Amino acid sequence: MNQLLTDDIEQQCQQLIDAPTWWVALSGGVDSVALLHSLALFLQLSPQQTKPRLVAIHINHGLSANASQWQQECADFCRQLGCDLVIERVDVINQGKGVEAEARAQRYRAIAQHLAAEDVVFTGHHLDDQVETLFLRLMRGAGLLGLQGVKRDGVVFGCRVVRLLLSVPRADIEDYACHHQLEWVDDESNNDPRFDRNFLRHQVLPLLSNRWPRYRAAVDRAVQWLSEADHALQEYSQQDLQVLAGKDRWGGYLLLSPLIEMSQVRQKTVLRYWLAGHNCRLSSAVEFDAIVAQLARVKSGAELYRGDYRLMAFADKLYLVDRNDSECVDYSYGVDCLPMTLETPGGRLVFTEPSDDVEEGLLVAAPLPLRVAGRDLGQSVRPIGRGGSRSVKKVLQEHKVPNWYRQTLPMIYAANQVVAVADCVACEHDLPADSAFVVRWQPASFSPFYES
Repeated sequence: MNQLLTDDIEQQCQQLIDAPTWWVALSGGVDSVALLHSLALFLQLSPQQTKPRLVAIHINHGLSANASQWQQECADFCRQLGCDLVIERVDVINQGKGVEAEARAQRYRAIAQHLAAEDVVFTGHHLDDQVETLFLRLMRGAGLLGLQGVKRDGVVFGCRVVRLLLSVPRADIEDYACHHQLEWVDDESNNDPRFDRNFLRHQVLPLLSNRWPRYRAAVDRAVQWLSEADHALQEYSQQDLQVLAGKDRWGGYLLLSPLIEMSQVRQKTVLRYWLAGHNCRLSSAVEFDAIVAQLARVKSGAELYRGDYRLMAFADKLYLVDRNDSECVDYSYGVDCLPMTLETPGGRLVFTEPSDDVEEGLLVAAPLPLRVAGRDLGQSVRPIGRGGSRSVKKVLQEHKVPNWYRQTLPMIYAANQVVAVADCVACEHDLPADSAFVVRWQPASFSPFYES
């Protein structure tokens, strides 16, 4: 096979020709080597005057005794090809999700730090990878989203990732590499049957191939049908989300009362697409069932789910919350001039001079310098106009601050006296009030990364 990029793939490349840089994830394996070679050839033959810069990026995970050799072979190949190469080394520490998953996360995070806006990352995923992924997810009981397999064009840890070869069998890639006399490395771990993917690849799928030689193409068609069904269901769910979904200063939410009135099947569908819209998913149907079972009796302040993120009920809304937002953190920052912006564990604080142009925020009559620190448990303050002291907990309840923000909420001090509770309330104090400032609190927003 002397041409790897079919007409359809070349058309997709042409649609991406305006990207500043094409990054190719180069492991040194046959798929990424062939992909890089074919893209270099495509750009060389393209009549386009302005073309993207082609850069390979190799991530050395240090997991194999041969890792340094693979890195060197990637460098040699790029030198022969006349292609720039970026090398990153990452430390892979298993944090409970498996070495493979952690290596993948570290790999994409390392790539992401090099990307500029509109850059594209190409990976060498091919049809055999797609088939293996589908079978693995089927064995885990995946739903409609999971059974679509690997996406041809998606976002992974903030990177736009395009998988041009997803409909190309591995055998065709190897034929291309042999035709062009390319050299590649073989990862010895790919032959270890202890890993589920290798067990499928070497023991299960060959049996299917003997019985149904065209099973890969059939799986590819099935994935496309599933994708179309998912797209139709997503359009239907958007009608519900237009009514239920919203965003306020505390984050993205779903209205609970109308959600509870829906059937459980419809609740699951709405939740699934709402979470996907925020780049989040639940890992199992069991978790969906557990959340839906709680909806009918949920109370304000309740936590319905905790994983990489949390689902919290508050004031008849279901919020998507960072899992760390309720952790109590000691911090202290100084403010000695205006304007000033502080990034705190509880979010961003913006201090400005009083002005007619400032429409948002809390006006506080108190002198500089200021100190910003976390809240002390059991702390009391004297809200202006309330005649006496009140607990900070009570003040936050009155201002409808969700419970997960209360531990990291910023308190503002002048000369060791509380002059404001975030931008919720100004407090009485014994200091000169001939100067003032405006403070605006922007609670830390939830910004997850999810592979798609």
